Amino acid sequence: MKLGELETAYKYASDLLHYAQGDVRNITNELCTQLEVRIDNGIYDVPEELMKKAEIIAHKVGLGFRK
Repeated sequence: MKLGELETAYKYASDLLHYAQGDVRNITNELCTQLEVRIDNGIYDVPEELMKKAEIIAHKVGLGFRK
């Protein structure tokens, strides 16, 4: 996402859905939806808030959080 490659970010975020559980899965699904909307509308600048959400999701999935 930091490089503006939203298609790649979407691919990895959707892969994370297979590992995320509980609330983290819901948040990851929201991120995927937001990325998909941005891609569909040609909006490739990513707000800081969205980047922070992605970082938190990756961290939580990596640690095995379920909620």
